[in-house]
Amino acid sequence: MDNYELIQRHDKGTKLCSLMNHMKSVSPTYNEIISKGKDILPDILKYLRDYQGGMNVMLLLWKITKTSPYKPEKINGTAFAGFDVSAARQAWIEWGKKEKLIA
Repeated sequence: MDNYELIQRHDKGTKLCSLMNHMKSVSPTYNEIISKGKDILPDILKYLRDYQGGMNVMLLLWKITKTSPYKPEKINGTAFAGFDVSAARQAWIEWGKKEKLIA
């Protein structure tokens, strides 16, 4: 199975997962993707860009890079933050371009 198929299978199998621990327990692809390390980053970023991957795909990026280019804004001065999936996706794509991982 190539990287695209692996990422696609992960995306489809974890659409409703937003917690990493839950994703690890339900996805046979999660550990396989993570084990590829930074070599798979361009493919994940392209998938995110081309197929509108969601939080479940972005969590892979976060786990591998140990960073997040997206900083959610606090809601009305509370301790809670609003998460905008589209803005987060765009931040990751811009990060990938800056890091020269995607064009």
